[in-house]
Amino acid sequence: MSYSLFLLSSMLLANQQVPTTVQRPIHIVTESLPPYQVYTQGKIEGFSTEVVKEVFKRADIPYSLSINSWTRSYNLTLQRKGVCIYSIARLAFREPLFHWVGNITNTNMVIFGAKGHPPYQLKSIEEAQQYTAAVIKDDITHQALLKSGFKDGENLYVVENTSSLLKLLTSRDDIDLIVADDITIHYRARLANIDMSKISRLFEMPDLPLNFYLACNKDTDKNVLSKLEQALIDLKRDGSYQKIFERWQQYLPNAEPSK
Repeated sequence: MSYSLFLLSSMLLANQQVPTTVQRPIHIVTESLPPYQVYTQGKIEGFSTEVVKEVFKRADIPYSLSINSWTRSYNLTLQRKGVCIYSIARLAFREPLFHWVGNITNTNMVIFGAKGHPPYQLKSIEEAQQYTAAVIKDDITHQALLKSGFKDGENLYVVENTSSLLKLLTSRDDIDLIVADDITIHYRARLANIDMSKISRLFEMPDLPLNFYLACNKDTDKNVLSKLEQALIDLKRDGSYQKIFERWQQYLPNAEPSK
C-alpha cells in the first residue's frame, strides 16, 4: 500500500464514531392496588406510580410499565434481569430475593372479618389460626401468614384476584378472614360493590407493618440500580416527594410518608 493510501485509510478510520451502548428499557411491573396503583382508561396512575415515574425520569432511565396480577409481577421480577416492581413489602424472608432500591411509603396490616359472623374478636395471630383466611397468591398476606403458622389448603384459601377477597368474605361461610391495610380495604370494597358496614376490623398486626418499596431483579445492571437509588434520595431531599404525598394524602389517611 502506498503512503498516500495508508494515510487516507487512517483518516477514514479516525473519523468513524465508536457506537455507543444503548440503554435497554427497564420493565416495571405492578398490580392494581388503589390508591397506590390505579388503572383507569388504559393509564396506570396512583401515588406510588407517580413516585416511581419521577424516579426513573430523574435517573434518565427508559422504561416500560405494565399492570398484572401480583403473582405474575412478583415472578417476573424474580426471574428476569432488568425488571423492577412496586409497591412490594420488604420482609426478612424476601430480603435476599431482590435488590431493594428504596422505600416509597408505609402503612399497617389488619385482619378483617364479616360482621355478624365469627370470629367476633381476635387478640393474637395464634387465635386467628383457628379460622380460614382468604389470601392473594404470593403477596405479602399469603407469605406472612405462612410464616406465622397458617397452611395452604388447611386454614388458607388462596386466590389470584384481589377483588374477590371481600366477595369471598361476605358470601361464603367457609371464609372467615382476610388481611389488608386500612387504606386499600375501602377501595377494594368500592370496586367489589360491598358496603364497608358489613366488614369488621378485628386485629391489627403490629409485627407486620407494610413498608412498600421499589425493588428490582438482583441481576439488573448495577449502574442502573445506583442511579435509581440516588434519584429516590434526591426526590425526598429536595421536597418533591413530599409534594407528591400531599397531593395524594386525602386518599392515604393512615399512610406514613417515606423518610
